[in-house]
Amino acid sequence: MHTNIEAVRAELLKLAESTNCSQTYRRRLLKLLQKAVPFDAACCTSVDPQTLLSTGSVTDAEVELMHDSIFEYTGVSSRRELIWHLFSRFSIA
Repeated sequence: MHTNIEAVRAELLKLAESTNCSQTYRRRLLKLLQKAVPFDAACCTSVDPQTLLSTGSVTDAEVELMHDSIFEYTGVSSRRELIWHLFSRFSIA
């Protein structure tokens, strides 16, 4: 598994240097991450750091179907509040 993670890491570094389109980058990023960390569904979004509003996302259909459940489970009422809740746990310098 460690070898696989290192290979994926190398591919991610190459991807960061070779992709100019944010949407393409996020789609390829998710495919590469899934090689190292298997998952059933994913959402990768870019967020405006001032407003915490999503500026675009790549989302699997399965995630779209469960958005309401995610809000209910976390106790938030909107995507903006959910993003704020998640970002408040990290120090962004």
